[in-house]
Amino acid sequence: MKRLSISLGMIMVLMMAGPSFAIKFTVEPAAPSVSEGHTVALSIYLDDWIEPNNVTVVDYYITYNQDAASIVDVTKADEWDDAYFYDATPVPDSASCGVVNFGAGVAGPKMLLQTVVLLCIDANVDFNFVVKLGNDGIVLDKIGNEYTNVTTATIPINQREPWCGDGFVDGYEQCDDGNTLNGDCCSSVCTAEVGSPCPSDGLYCNGNEFCNVFAECGHSGNPCGAGTVCSEGLDTCITQTFCKGNFDFDKDVDGTDASVFKSNFGRSALQNPCPSDGPAPVERTGQVSSWYTGDDGSTQYGVESPSPRFTITLDHLKVTDNKTGLMWTTAPYDCGGAGCTWEQALSYCNNLALGSNSDWRLPHPLELLSLMNYQYANPAISNAAGTGHCTPSDCPFVIPPIAPNCWTSTTLVDYPDNAHLVVTWQGTTYCDFKTAQAGSTYPYYAWCVSGGHPY
Repeated sequence: MKRLSISLGMIMVLMMAGPSFAIKFTVEPAAPSVSEGHTVALSIYLDDWIEPNNVTVVDYYITYNQDAASIVDVTKADEWDDAYFYDATPVPDSASCGVVNFGAGVAGPKMLLQTVVLLCIDANVDFNFVVKLGNDGIVLDKIGNEYTNVTTATIPINQREPWCGDGFVDGYEQCDDGNTLNGDCCSSVCTAEVGSPCPSDGLYCNGNEFCNVFAECGHSGNPCGAGTVCSEGLDTCITQTFCKGNFDFDKDVDGTDASVFKSNFGRSALQNPCPSDGPAPVERTGQVSSWYTGDDGSTQYGVESPSPRFTITLDHLKVTDNKTGLMWTTAPYDCGGAGCTWEQALSYCNNLALGSNSDWRLPHPLELLSLMNYQYANPAISNAAGTGHCTPSDCPFVIPPIAPNCWTSTTLVDYPDNAHLVVTWQGTTYCDFKTAQAGSTYPYYAWCVSGGHPY
């Protein structure tokens, strides 16, 4: 197995009188792995900054072997007002990178500078990815001091050829569920086990389920008894409480709900039809930290999210939100890197062919905001269990290093040439022209959804 080393070094020169202290650079994740043809996101931090004056400028260089890898994206953290990155010239020349804050600067002790997304081109070529100040690089605090004595960080990255069981669908593979076991709809040689009985997959209460051509569980029938329905997210049969404010207990109003309701209350579909669904409950935001008595974190009003919060399909391409029943694509899409216009986002989702679902679409703002958990940021999303933050090592989705701004299907009614977007970093919304592909720094994404009630 080949190994790729990343060296981060910066040399600082003290130009003004000031305290001298050790600063280090860190990279997260600390020891990632990447298969040939796939990417790894490397977040570069300035760490152990104890000086009371904030940092305003970091100017540095990147060198790497272009025969082995390529940089496909460089993004700054939101705290910086501006950033620059010039396309790399052939090794051993350097490409210039940097971040600038024009205001009060960025405070320590640990500050994210930029995130570099690296594409592995050839796993059989060793190389170093180096970040350094260089002779003309600078790091300034807000009163003009420059500093020296920065500890270099060297991060090993495992490169490897694609292989069955690595969790990525490559080449000949029909599926890849991250293992080489049989009996889980994706075989030991990464082919779909069509027609085989499904394992316990967290869906449909394990009724009449068989593996389909997408290495997913197809299903038919409802294995639950009279008076109960299958809560797919919880994978259990539940008893519904009708006419008590919310008759759609499993959040999937269907014939089962209607027939049980009418049976219990002796209604006739012609003479006394079922009433419409009861009031929709308001969900909790997920915030548990409190800053003042009576704030959201202290009261925590609303319906609690289920556990686990998300269910990942066996092919790792779709994620079901067990709170709403909506199914989402695992990764938001940026239309090839340049960012999506509103119409491009709509078209991409409307024409998406992914698994057995045929109703992919661009979500409206409330659907996209339903994913948010306001206890967290970048992204404002929890892990699959719902017990912690969505991080690169524990996340049901594949989120870019800088949580994206995503188009919704909803037009701004008083300015119809604008549409609403959701900021997944914080779980907020804003609007932009439908022809825009990006904000001041980051591309706009399309994050597609399937399911839900059309009326």
